[in-house]
This record gives sequence, structure tokens and C-alpha cells, in this order.
Amino acid sequence: MVLLKNFPAPTEKVHHTEHNTTAFFENECLGKGTLYISESVLCWLSNDGEGFSLKYQAICFHAVSRDLSKFPHQCLYMMLEKGINIGTEQDEEEAELTGAIGSLQVGETDDEEDVGKELRFVPDNTQILNTMFRAMLDCQALNPVSGQNDDDDDDDGVFMAPSFNINVANGALEDFENEEEEEESDECMDNQEQFEDAEF
Repeated sequence: MVLLKNFPAPTEKVHHTEHNTTAFFENECLGKGTLYISESVLCWLSNDGEGFSLKYQAICFHAVSRDLSKFPHQCLYMMLEKGINIGTEQDEEEAELTGAIGSLQVGETDDEEDVGKELRFVPDNTQILNTMFRAMLDCQALNPVSGQNDDDDDDDGVFMAPSFNINVANGALEDFENEEEEEESDECMDNQEQFEDAEF
């Protein structure tokens, strides 16, 4: 659980600061504030001084989203590691009730808990989104996931995808598929030539 609280804004090694940025956790609007993209943490503080700070290892991937059919604003989109929540602190009675309800619904919510939560940042100036994305990309590259290796099927069953731009990734996939089709076509031609050479 990442709770909204008061704390000072980062001042060291900040790659980008974006004022007038509205934060959304899932479908909940957390208000308007300032986003700080520093080398060590991603920090957002509301205009009231409350906010949250995330280490980059808690962010599975991020991208610039301009698809208004999925969300009504262009934004910097992030998928958080499962188990990460952002919100206000519950009182003891409410927390106890939530825990009791959760224990009764374990069988129904296992699949949902395996899915990370969505976090979105919507700046007033959407022209700055690409700059925000690049700053995130640079800072997250400085904070690799501890113990990450090339084996996706490790015992922990946890894979942290690197940051990427959805549009760029889609374009790369199309190029890859086109190359595969060309290779298959060339291979068929080679096989046909071999059969023709074998005829007598």
C-alpha cells in the first residue's frame, strides 16, 4: 500500500518536473499537483502537499496513451507491480472490515489480484507527454529490477517488463512479422529451386 502523505519534493537529480498534472489511480482522481521524475523515485504531490513516491522497480512499464476510447485524456500511462495500491489510510475498524471481506472473497479475486493497478498522469500541457516519457525511460534504466535475468520462467513467477512506448512496440511487431513472412517466402523459393535441380 502506498499512502498519500505529506513529504518534501525531491530536489536532487530531477530529470523533469511537470506542474499542473492530474493523477489517476485506476478510475479515482487524486487531484492536480506536480510530478517529479528523478533518478531515484517517481514522485507526485498534490497542490495540498499530499502525494506519493514510487521506486521504479514498482513500475512494470509505462507508455504515452492517446487512445481516448480507453481513457478520456491523453496521459502518461503506467502499470504497477501487483500488490501496489495508492490511497488514503484506513482507520482501524474499516481496515479490519476490509480484511474480513477480502478473506471471504479470496477464491473470487485471485485472478484480479494477479493484475497490476493502473496509474495515469494527465498534464494540462499534453504536448509535453513525450518529454515526460523519455525522462521516465532514462530514469527507469538507471534502476534495474534486482535479480532480473533472461529466464522468464524463474521460480518466483515474476517478470518485470521494461518500459516501452505502446505505439513503438506495435510498429516493431509489425516489422518483425513482415520480416518473418519474407524469410518464409525466400525459404519456399529455395526449396522449390532444389526440387527443380533434382529433376532429371
